Amino acid sequence: MNDDIFDNTDKNKLDFVNPPENTPTGAENFSMKAQQEKFLGGGSDDNQNQERSSFRVRKVFEVSRFDIQKPTVEGLEKLPPTPCVVATTHLSDIDVQEVAMVVANQRKIGIASQETNLTYAPFVPFVKAIGRENFFPVTNSYTKGHAGYSLRIEDLKGMEEGIKKDGRTMIVAAHNPTHNWQLAENPGMAAVILAHMANVPLVPAALDIESKTPVAQSTDILPRVKNFLTLNRPSAKVIFGEPMDLAEITEDKLQAAVGLYSPDQRRNMTPEQVAEARETLGILQKESQEMMEALASKLPPEKRGKWGRTER
Repeated sequence: MNDDIFDNTDKNKLDFVNPPENTPTGAENFSMKAQQEKFLGGGSDDNQNQERSSFRVRKVFEVSRFDIQKPTVEGLEKLPPTPCVVATTHLSDIDVQEVAMVVANQRKIGIASQETNLTYAPFVPFVKAIGRENFFPVTNSYTKGHAGYSLRIEDLKGMEEGIKKDGRTMIVAAHNPTHNWQLAENPGMAAVILAHMANVPLVPAALDIESKTPVAQSTDILPRVKNFLTLNRPSAKVIFGEPMDLAEITEDKLQAAVGLYSPDQRRNMTPEQVAEARETLGILQKESQEMMEALASKLPPEKRGKWGRTER
């Protein structure tokens, strides 16, 4: 069985933008109460049963910031009093890191990271300092300097275990990284699928760096060093949105929907099963689009890309 969920170079990749026709809109909403009953906890300030990340993790994050000034934070109180999935923007190389830094002060976190980052020489000391156990790899590769992402079910199962067994809040990019200072045209589905797999809330979170031009890009190492040395670091803001209402999808339906993009599994499905799986997939795609709209609502118009119709 091919466990790929999506692969930018695979002809079987998910159609992120155009959900199947006749997508249901009346699915039952996700129950927050059920999660509060399942997990103990709350923010570290008001409930000591909710473990937060270690002092080491929090301090390494703090001293590693050099592209921007310490961001202000809005909406942190919107984090549910349980482990959850936080879906972040990825306009710069530090969006996931900055959101993780904020959440780590309240919760025990896990960070979804490109697999190659964890062995990339300049990044290895950072990974070791924070602790490899706090990172959850996303399968990727480089071809002629371009990254290809092939997120697999096994990657998501590792994150699901981190949420359920370790009580982690998982920080996941909502879309592939961009270099044009706008949200990506295609939403990723990892955060949405993971929230369903772990049966936890999904919270959108945006990093808005106050700059008209891209900042903190891996392709601009020299400007990043220069800006740090000259103290030319822009202000920024981390903004959390409301937890999203997700449909209630059973595990077997979720697996069937993902299985549509495994040729082996799809061949073993009846026409009726395929139709039902397409219906479920349509729900997941719609939720991924809603996630992008939620992120766009936290950004200025010039950064929203195709999602720009959302008002801030």
